[in-house]
Amino acid sequence: MSKLIKIIIVNILLLGFVSLMVITILDATLIDAKSITNIRTSPIPAVRGNIYSENKKILATSIPEYDLYLDFFVIDSKVLSQNIDSLSILISSLFNDKSSQEYKKSFLEAKKQNKRFFSLQKKVDYTQLKSLINFPVFKLGNNNRMNIKSYNSNKGGLIIKQRMTRKHPYDLARRTIGIDRVTSRRVGLEGSWNGYLEGESGYREEKYIGNNVWIPTGRNIKNSVIGKDIVTSIDVLYQDIIESSLKKKLLEEEADYGCVVLMEVKTGYIKAITNLKRLESGRYFDSYNNAIGTKNEPGSTFKLISLMIALSDPSLDISINDTINTFEGEFKYFDRTMEDARKGGYGKITIKESFEKSSNIGISRIITENYKGKEQDFIDRLYSILDHDFMLDIAGEPKPSFTTPENYLWSGVTLPWMSTGYEVEMTPLQILTIYNAVANRGEMMQPKIVKRIESNGFVSNQNQFNPTSMGVICSEKVSDLLIELMKGVVLNGTAKNIKSKFLELAGKTGTTQINYTLRDKEEMKYQTSFAGFFPADEPKYSCIVVINNPKKQYYANTVAAPVFKDIAEKIYNLDFDLFRNKNEHKTQDLKLIDNKILSKKRLEFLSNHFEINKIDYLKKIVFKTENDLKEGVLPDMTNYNITDASFILNNYGIDVELSGRGKVVNQIPKPGSRLKDIKKITLFLM
Repeated sequence: MSKLIKIIIVNILLLGFVSLMVITILDATLIDAKSITNIRTSPIPAVRGNIYSENKKILATSIPEYDLYLDFFVIDSKVLSQNIDSLSILISSLFNDKSSQEYKKSFLEAKKQNKRFFSLQKKVDYTQLKSLINFPVFKLGNNNRMNIKSYNSNKGGLIIKQRMTRKHPYDLARRTIGIDRVTSRRVGLEGSWNGYLEGESGYREEKYIGNNVWIPTGRNIKNSVIGKDIVTSIDVLYQDIIESSLKKKLLEEEADYGCVVLMEVKTGYIKAITNLKRLESGRYFDSYNNAIGTKNEPGSTFKLISLMIALSDPSLDISINDTINTFEGEFKYFDRTMEDARKGGYGKITIKESFEKSSNIGISRIITENYKGKEQDFIDRLYSILDHDFMLDIAGEPKPSFTTPENYLWSGVTLPWMSTGYEVEMTPLQILTIYNAVANRGEMMQPKIVKRIESNGFVSNQNQFNPTSMGVICSEKVSDLLIELMKGVVLNGTAKNIKSKFLELAGKTGTTQINYTLRDKEEMKYQTSFAGFFPADEPKYSCIVVINNPKKQYYANTVAAPVFKDIAEKIYNLDFDLFRNKNEHKTQDLKLIDNKILSKKRLEFLSNHFEINKIDYLKKIVFKTENDLKEGVLPDMTNYNITDASFILNNYGIDVELSGRGKVVNQIPKPGSRLKDIKKITLFLM
């Protein structure tokens, strides 16, 4: 039985249990109200579909929560008096929010004031509810039978309102996964794919019993239909890597916000994406998807596109070894002076060196002198590259924008500044897509996050979203030249500080002055970025890092580029396909973890060199629970958090059902149970 089917069955059983067990209080909104007969038709909300990672880890799921009320009109006064002390103690112990004396006092006051309905507790989880219905007084409501009649006999007095709540077990990629908001606009995948996720509401008949309380009659007019599941391309481990690496740098630089996108070169599948914004408290939170939704001037990362256009132009005879004069670091275009970062300039250098050193003057002169009088040719070529729907999975992506010669804003300085990444606006994802195309020998792949839609474990052809080519934007010959240029940036140029001893990196730095109209340099703000791919010779992943308004330093080579290196090295050392020293894996002491083969030796290396949380998870799997797993028995998951427990158990093929919030306090089956007999485990959290 598939994991999806099991999850569906569990949800159905939960909902079925609750529907038989409870008297439900619904919202005041009525559908087809029948005032004469006191009967109405009310919706049965559908269970929302799950959102999964690439290897079926749950990124978003719906679990039931309950609001509890007491009906004092149906609770026998003698029964309440006999049990009020024990009931108060048990409730106080269960919720741990008020003393037993406070609960007792509130019950007595409500009874004395002849109040019928008393609000007991909000947002109760399933585990708490299962305990509560067996408390003194309340257990009279079921008479040891889970049926609606016994509750309608009104002995227990417990009224339960159920709702489904969206949970994110891994708490990763929150903005991209999105927010399921009923009262406002849904965002991310939750919003863009809501038509698949939401399912179809059913309808049931309810009877009015007074005081705005309605109870089910037991007649369902139409059953609800469970929503479809979405399987994404997100890798949970890689997602944790990019979030940890970015957050660390943002904290160091006290930056306003940052984003990272990691893409698979051959497919265009997004393996990880994060957007972190600084709050007033100094914490960083995934608040807006800047990687997809925010476009601005990219700065020097755009120089790759400028040279791609020039090197691809059959009318031009350009070599990367051609020489260009950058003079003494200043060059005037009409009434504006362009400057290079290096005081005194670079003098005469090759086109290759212009790119490696990120010479504004060098790149701008290459473009302006070759397209003088034919500026429209440059724009037409640029338009052919950028005129695509880059991201279809998530709504809200703006189109790239740039000035054209027929526009009144076009001037004699537009083309030189555009060639260096100003007077053009793109999103980080759009820039990355171009870089990914270079790594893919010129073929541009459409970025995708959603891989397929599943319904009861079934995937139709139209719901399978395979890699999609958006066409070839440059030849393999030009691609090879551009890769050589980007390798040079890391080996000899602006990013030589991120040269790695593990693998060869390729990319381009970008430092953009955000408010360049200001004269006061003390008030200037910058955005730093690094876009590239790895390993340089056989690229598997492309990545872009953008950090906005860092306060300590502002050059891309010291702000954005180190994050790229950190991410690349961590992924390289976790991806078995990338790791070149195959001899290390010949050891007999191997563990299969998250579909990757890792040795103890390898894990020790990782734990010594990297600080990501998931390394701790791996250590727990291999070292802490090793003996139990080696013996084929279920480890004790007590005191693990949700993420840890799910990660460990999922990697041993065990489906996880979560109940509650916090750390694991209990589990079924119990520790020591034989692994071969276990397909699913329920973890109770508190």
